[in-house]
Amino acid sequence: MAKLRRIQLSKSYKPIDISFLKIGDLLEFDCYVQRFKDFVIIISAGTTLSEKHLRLLSNSDRHYVKYDQHELYTKLLPSDEELVGKKIISLEELDAEGLDLYATLEEKLEVLYTSLAQMMYDYFDHSLELNQRYLDALLQEYVLIVKKDTLAYRTIMNTMCKKDNHAVHSVNVALLCLGLANHLNYSISQMKTIGKAALLHDVGKKEIDKAIFEKNTKLDAAEFEQMKTHPLLSYQIVHAMGILDRSLLDAIHHHHEYLDGSGYPDKLKGQRISDFTQMITVCDIFDGMTSYRSYRNKKSAITALKAIKTEYKERIRPKFTEGMIKLFHSVYSSELKN
Repeated sequence: MAKLRRIQLSKSYKPIDISFLKIGDLLEFDCYVQRFKDFVIIISAGTTLSEKHLRLLSNSDRHYVKYDQHELYTKLLPSDEELVGKKIISLEELDAEGLDLYATLEEKLEVLYTSLAQMMYDYFDHSLELNQRYLDALLQEYVLIVKKDTLAYRTIMNTMCKKDNHAVHSVNVALLCLGLANHLNYSISQMKTIGKAALLHDVGKKEIDKAIFEKNTKLDAAEFEQMKTHPLLSYQIVHAMGILDRSLLDAIHHHHEYLDGSGYPDKLKGQRISDFTQMITVCDIFDGMTSYRSYRNKKSAITALKAIKTEYKERIRPKFTEGMIKLFHSVYSSELKN
């Protein structure tokens, strides 16, 4: 491996998100990480990315580009439309032919992800109603794939977008919950319930001032109080949709509660918090840590899992934090070895 080049620390570097990069992409800018008082190039411009390169990038939390190369970076950034994609499957197509329209597992999983994400985009950005039958049909396909082929979950993980918006976050949390539920040997029926609860857990955020979510500094007390209303808003919206499953509604209402009583909105403790709720909580935290946010860079999976195990030791049941760690060890064993 070529010797790393060190550049003296200055103000001429900007943090970037590289989660959208994939094998085969040509890197048009030098990618840096910070090492003590220096910036270090870990991958040089002109490199065609391999699995080894992506593994190298995933092992560092923050990445930077020089100001004079930032335009090259922004040209590579995918738009929301490209992230969500244009290839979707309609409810009518699902009813008629299912996923037989697509030849490979990768194509099937891509169209499922883009279809779910487009539905959530339409809800959050265009106030379109959620079609429950369509939503249930897409989630069922995911559940059946995960139950049939445990190796498929790595491909599922690789389809996840890491943009900072409600739509993809909702889908990601749902897919993380499905993987965790399957790893813990939950039934197909239970997986459908937890997947649906996770997909809808943040729908109430549509009713909150967008400026709060777009703020790149710490929320003040009034803004945080408004933010804390979203679990109840989500519960009310989902209940109004005619969804009456108490375990599903409870998981949505209380996904920000913690075992030690430090959560909201009801400061529940211990056994008053259901397992379904805790599953959404841990997956919600994980996706938040591993996705780009305007106020910080995303963490790698291994760093996020270690942080959750340490920081949420008294707040999340060990079977779920350990379950997440074991799930990722089984999916990405080469990257997550200690």
